[in-house]
Amino acid sequence: MLQSKKKHVFVFLTTCIAALAWHQLFFSPASVVGSETSDTTEWLRRAEPHERGKIARRIAEEAEIEEARAELVNIIEHHFDYEDTHFVVSCIIALAHLGPEAAEEDSVNALIMAMKESDASQIRYSAARALGYLLKERGSENTDMIRETNTALLSYSEESVGAERYAPSLALFRINEDIDFSEGERMPDRWAQSLEPEELAERVYEKLLENQDRLLDLENQPWPLLVSSYLHAPESDRGREARDLLGDKEPLEAVDFLFNRMQRTSPQEAEWEAMAELLNDLTGVDIDQAQAEAADDISDFMANWRSSWHETLRERIDERHRNYAWNALEQAIQAARFQAYPEDFELLQDLQMVILNQHESANQIPAFASETSRELMEEQLSIKEDFKNTKENLTETRDSDARRIESRHLLDLVGDPTGEKIGFLYLDELLEIAREEENSQVLSDLSRVLSTIGGVNIVLEEDIEARANTIDNWRQRIER
Repeated sequence: MLQSKKKHVFVFLTTCIAALAWHQLFFSPASVVGSETSDTTEWLRRAEPHERGKIARRIAEEAEIEEARAELVNIIEHHFDYEDTHFVVSCIIALAHLGPEAAEEDSVNALIMAMKESDASQIRYSAARALGYLLKERGSENTDMIRETNTALLSYSEESVGAERYAPSLALFRINEDIDFSEGERMPDRWAQSLEPEELAERVYEKLLENQDRLLDLENQPWPLLVSSYLHAPESDRGREARDLLGDKEPLEAVDFLFNRMQRTSPQEAEWEAMAELLNDLTGVDIDQAQAEAADDISDFMANWRSSWHETLRERIDERHRNYAWNALEQAIQAARFQAYPEDFELLQDLQMVILNQHESANQIPAFASETSRELMEEQLSIKEDFKNTKENLTETRDSDARRIESRHLLDLVGDPTGEKIGFLYLDELLEIAREEENSQVLSDLSRVLSTIGGVNIVLEEDIEARANTIDNWRQRIER
């Protein structure tokens, strides 16, 4: 439950930050000190954060709408290029201030992209709210743009937890106001804002399921909606179709979503068993329902399952699984940076070992890797490449002096903690080399290498039979 509470606290805080920004930008006094400029976004960028609310309102009141809209959309489309998250949020809110007149297709697409792809929860949250302002009461038009927007907002809501579900749910409520979400309430907007985020999200989801023509077809829906369709009714035709589509698409992003949700759900609930089946479909790592129900702490049970998943993941070296591991690493870095709980650092260490197993060199680091994750893994992967090359040279060369140079280099590499854990990845291959080695000096070096990476002392004899017995006994000791 601790992990679940941490997640809710983090989401609550980031949502509060975004909500505060909206309050400041929408309700600050309109007067502003300073000269006007035709470059709308530069005006916003240079302003102090507390002044941006005033400027956002003046843009809507005084700027030429199409010119301002084009500038703001350009910033939102390229939001990854800006480190100042508050500036991007200010641009999103300024676009919302322009109102329905700014609801061109590229405006909507830019907001949907930011909501789907941004790493910053404030940007995602603000983009969702802005869509509710730009497309207010346009749901009945039921155009491709409306269906795509509804689908993206509902997907964001279903993927989120707690307070973060409020913005996309309220946006859906405002866009589709002709649907009777409130079931007869005289002041539906006030009614919607009075509900808890989870309650509003569930009501909106249920009503949109009754109006599925407002959404993209099931086969074109993103994985969070497919997961929700299956979990809401696993035995229904729609539920079975959703599970089949998930099986075809195999969205690995859903693994962590299901894992987190199962940590805060009782195994006795029917939904838990359905989630376990999906998780098994996606990972191939079984979850024993009986053991889960008997577990004293479901969080510990799921943490053990995740360890098994990561063990399996180490052997999956295709690009899709490597990218999944990198994205998981990015999230673990953020968690360790903001929360600093022991389990966060344990997960971070675990994912580093997954990536070390999956990759052969630093050249395989994906282009999307952040500077932090790149710095974290680059040296480790370079050491791995060096270790592998040295091991291969030791295997291939016959010259005694050259072999001693390579064995000494292995010894130098495992003298570093990173080299020590990398050496363990090649334990089986090192043992095969040790079984056949004839050079006494190389044997001495290999004894020290193996003792270091195994944590148990070993002395390799020159007699081959005695050495084989020593290696077998040593291997059994380090596996206990």
